[in-house]
This record gives sequence, C-alpha cells and structure tokens, in this order.
Amino acid sequence: RRLLLTTAATLAAPGLRAQPAWPERGLRVLVGFAAGGSADVIARIAAQALQERLGRPVVVENRPGAGGRIAAQAVAQADADGYTILLGSTAMPVQMALDPTPGFDPPTQLQPVALLAEAPNVLVANKDLPVASVADLIAYAKSRPGGINYASSGAGTSLHLSGELLRSLTGAPMTHVPYRGSGPALTALVAGEVQFMFDSLSTALPQVRGGAMRALALTAEGRSPLLPETPTMKEAGFPAFDISVWFGLFAPRATPGAATARLAQEVNAWLSDPRTATQLAPLAMQVQKSESPAAFDAFFRSDIARWQRIVRSTGVTVAN
Repeated sequence: RRLLLTTAATLAAPGLRAQPAWPERGLRVLVGFAAGGSADVIARIAAQALQERLGRPVVVENRPGAGGRIAAQAVAQADADGYTILLGSTAMPVQMALDPTPGFDPPTQLQPVALLAEAPNVLVANKDLPVASVADLIAYAKSRPGGINYASSGAGTSLHLSGELLRSLTGAPMTHVPYRGSGPALTALVAGEVQFMFDSLSTALPQVRGGAMRALALTAEGRSPLLPETPTMKEAGFPAFDISVWFGLFAPRATPGAATARLAQEVNAWLSDPRTATQLAPLAMQVQKSESPAAFDAFFRSDIARWQRIVRSTGVTVAN
C-alpha cells in the first residue's frame, strides 16, 4: 500500500508529468506580403510539405504591410508554443537597416528556425534601350544629361537598395522611381517610363522570355539554368554584388527548443529530398538549408550587419 501511494504521488508531481509531443494541433504560417508573391508561394509549398510530414494542418495567413513588419511583429507577440511561425525573408534585415521600428527587435524577439530557399534578382532593361550589358547601361546613363531612371517595387526594398548600390559603385546618375509592387514597376519599364530595374527572376522571367525587356545580369553567386546566357553581376565586374533573396521560418524567441528542433528537422528532411529542388526550380528558387536553428540565427545576424553596411555606403533612406 505504501508503494502504491508513493507511485501515485510521483505520477501526480507536476514537474514529473510526461510532456505531450509537439505538435498536438495545427500550425499557422504568417506571411508579411500579399498572396501570389514569392514569399507567399514558398510559404504555401513549405506549408504543404510540413503538413504531410507533421500530420497536422498547416495554414498560411497573409498579413501584408509595412515591408513585412506587421506579420513579423504579430509572430513576435504570439504565444511561444511553436504553433505560430513566420515566413521571413531578406526584407527583415533590409527594414532593420533602413528604418528600425521602436520596440521591435527581430534578433531578440524572433527565433530563426530554418532556411528554406533563395532566389536571385535580375537587372532588366527596357528592350529599346541601346544596351546589351551592365557596362553599356552605365555608359548610357553617364552619357545622358539627366541620367536615367530606375524602378523598384517600393522604397526601402532590397530591389530599391540594389539600384542605389549600383549608383554608388559606378557614380552613374540614376533616379529612383518607386512603384507599389513589381507588377506596376515592370509595366512602367515595358512602357519606357523608366529605363531599368532590379526584380526577382521569377517575376521578370516571363517578360524577358517574351522579349518585352532585356536581362543584363543576375545578382546571385552563379548563373541560373533558367537564363544560362545571362552573366552574374560578379562576371560583369561587380564582385561584391551578391543580393539574392532568402526565405526562412521564424518562431517567437521563447519557443521551446524541442519544437524548433523538430520543425528544423522536418524542414531539412524535406529540403534534402531531390524532388524539392525540382519543385522549386521553375520558380527560380534554389534550396537553401541551415544546419540548425543556431546556424540560421548566426546567418540572420550577419545579414543584418551586411545590409547596414550597404545602407551606410549608399546613404539611402526610405525617402529616396
């Protein structure tokens, strides 16, 4: 009888109760951009894969606005239980470098969990512009009395900063013209309202293949099989111009390590499947894995520092 009482008391002790395995229920993935964009597309692909691997529903929820900060802040303030996660991207370190938000510090409030993919940007020019290379574009800009205009999907984006970095590196006179999204910016480029822009390869590719604009260079480390004849910015003479866009999953900073470790494990298992690379290739995305949440954390902090250096070197502000 004494043994039975002792056993019952031990089982009832709060600190010794077996903890249920994560996840017990479905997950939400918040995306800080509108449906249909690159971030939304990769979020939905990853959500479907995680749903199959975890055996729980994984729902994508779009909360666009403020360059992705609305969704990021919502996740940072969510319960740290692993059930609300963020599809983050290069937009976060860019926003931090350009316009820090008082009271919101992603490195201390969000826990990087796993990288998913990266996508190159491409420098495209109006098809009627008499240029066939980046060098031609720079020479053309310098030959024009007022320089040339370049578009972006909005002030304070990595695409905007790419244009400012090119201007800073070359001294060519260029004026930024922001638009509300890549769609309107590409339309303006095709119409000749602006002369060039940086855009995601996945968005610009149909226009390039259709002959509506000309691809001059990719911003990634290597060439893309989707545009094998297009050189990289490094090949064009700009070795430091590597501005691919990455995507990854984040959780609230205090999320239990068991949940983030399991999530990272499942993401990396999915990314290791050769079929995943095949699925992402037509979207101009490549698999980008991190060894662990700690490795992604280190990568995230280094990318913040990199964008801060770019902002300082170009002198750009959100008003540019």
